[in-house]
Amino acid sequence: MLFRSPYIHDEIVHNPDAAGQVLPVLFEIYKPSSILDVGCGLGNWIQVAKELGVQKVVGVDGSYVNRSLLKITEDEFVEKDLKEKFDLNQKFDLVICLEVAEHLPPESANYLVNSLTLHADVILFSAAVLGQGGQNHTNEQWPEYRSEEHTSELQSRQYLVCRL
Repeated sequence: MLFRSPYIHDEIVHNPDAAGQVLPVLFEIYKPSSILDVGCGLGNWIQVAKELGVQKVVGVDGSYVNRSLLKITEDEFVEKDLKEKFDLNQKFDLVICLEVAEHLPPESANYLVNSLTLHADVILFSAAVLGQGGQNHTNEQWPEYRSEEHTSELQSRQYLVCRL
């Protein structure tokens, strides 16, 4: 069995800078009142969303997240194994899932897609491309892989897949 060290979130790499640049632009097009961030890490994207006026926020990530570094409250954080399908029994206006899929084994891909689509009709998604490199990246893929693998499933659920 391949040993993988626990994922380590730090405040240097995991900071709110990208969220502070992306979310204001997104919110000019689509302004959600609730957000679920799957693979939220320290909760930086949620922190920025709250600063921009989003009221209902939940972050989901694994047991390895150092709770003392969270940028969100303990009540806003839900511990889940992202390799498994999960259902929080609530809907959100937006699900964010950024740079998470490359940390999961390929056999977990459908669980992730199902978990995302259970919770919102609008999903902001990105994943590391082949050769990008990074901490515990075990499933880097070209966008075509993710698109071919999941577009038909998303379209059957009436999702429009847009690449930006």
